[in-house]
Amino acid sequence: MSIVTNADALAEIQNLKPTTTGRLRGRPASSTRYDPVDRFLHDTPEPWRSRVAADITDLTAAAQVELPDYPLTSLQRRHQTAVAQALTDLPRHTLRQLADQRAAMDGRDEQARFETNPPAATAIRVAPADDPTVTEWVTLGPSLFDSRRDVQAAGIDPDRALILSAPRYGRYGERRHRLDLPTLCTMCRLAVAHQLPVAVVGGWLDEEGATTTDPGVQRLSAAFTESYLGSFDGQLAYTEHRMAELGWTTALANAGIPIGYLDLAKINRCWFADEVRAIRVEAGGRIAVFSRGIRQHHH
Repeated sequence: MSIVTNADALAEIQNLKPTTTGRLRGRPASSTRYDPVDRFLHDTPEPWRSRVAADITDLTAAAQVELPDYPLTSLQRRHQTAVAQALTDLPRHTLRQLADQRAAMDGRDEQARFETNPPAATAIRVAPADDPTVTEWVTLGPSLFDSRRDVQAAGIDPDRALILSAPRYGRYGERRHRLDLPTLCTMCRLAVAHQLPVAVVGGWLDEEGATTTDPGVQRLSAAFTESYLGSFDGQLAYTEHRMAELGWTTALANAGIPIGYLDLAKINRCWFADEVRAIRVEAGGRIAVFSRGIRQHHH
């Protein structure tokens, strides 16, 4: 195993991957007889060996961080603190992995199965923040009030809900570190208003950088509505629409110039590189077109 920096090791620990800095080691634990949970604790004296093994088992099942009462040097204590902080902010894919394992233990295999085939297009997988591997699937809608009520009905406090998955919310749902109900409900509302899949809204959010920033719900709604230009059968269909909108098509016809004299492919490439962006609506090729920033009107 290659030796990595402390920062890289903490990132790998968050992803439950084996890692080492030379002094700090991380090992994913398993309770199977092929990889017993205390295999890496063979040099640890009792009673700490049993305590640490039990704590690791609890962490694997419930994603809770336990710090065993174990005699440590000052350097080891710093390492322990850093690892504990890393483990309290696990990526959602790591939480899903732990939740899938716990669901299998509890005989709730549908919790993992819904990841690839969710019960509805706007369904999310949610858990209590203090017990993040016990999950439920809840279908959201445009109303934040109704969606909070549905989360509450699933036995989860909406003010302390941790969203593990939003499979049909596009790249925003896939890539953002933490998801929240107000933003997801706003996405549902925009999808309904513009008759688009919610995944298109998520794709636009990701393109606009919202995966790593917080635009705010009100600003998000206004920016999407201003940016959205319509859905089209393909990029050339939009380009032809835009040419007609600008009066180019009529001007060419009035001048008796065949439209074939124009390099439509080049115009198309330039507009989609500089002025607009396309996000796929469906597998058949239909796209949603959005302006890049404030649209500059041609005269």
